[in-house]
Amino acid sequence: METSSKTCFKCGMRKVLFEFYRHAGMADGYLNKCKECAKADVRERYYGPANATIKSYDAARAKTEKGKERRKNYAQSPNGKEVMARYRRTPACRKVVAKAVRAWQRRHPEAWRAARAAAQSIRRASQLSATPDWLTPEQRREMKAFYSEAAERTRKTGVPHEVDHIVPLQGKGVRGLHVPWNLQVITAKDNLKKGNK
Repeated sequence: METSSKTCFKCGMRKVLFEFYRHAGMADGYLNKCKECAKADVRERYYGPANATIKSYDAARAKTEKGKERRKNYAQSPNGKEVMARYRRTPACRKVVAKAVRAWQRRHPEAWRAARAAAQSIRRASQLSATPDWLTPEQRREMKAFYSEAAERTRKTGVPHEVDHIVPLQGKGVRGLHVPWNLQVITAKDNLKKGNK
């Protein structure tokens, strides 16, 4: 006789069968504890004090060369990419990233200002369709170096320096590209005088 409900031995509540996980080893084909109790047990085992040793062992194992290689391979697998994509959308991930970014900003204020200036300029240039898609990562790094140099000159001399486009992005009759060979570091005063020329 097939029944459509059973009692969970953990919480003692009678529930319908779809609230129990399937288990081939059980007489009726379902686990004897409900899904909620099963999940609570897993959480207790994973986050409880009894698991501290296992977690510290896992953390130590992950730092070995073999562990790093295994994590790298998993991250590049389709399943790993899907898991990471889901994790990146969580508030927990955003908090971790924001905390790391703030710490980096405090440790490297000059680099942060240069990176921010580079990002703002790239954003403006991309709105003007002046940053070509074919730029290599090396060329993009060269462009960031100009912004770092401008920040460094400003810090050393006390005179504000900026990155200027030799051929303006919004010039009359011609439009320059946002590329490394079209950039130069000049004082803010000179850049203001130059305008779109």
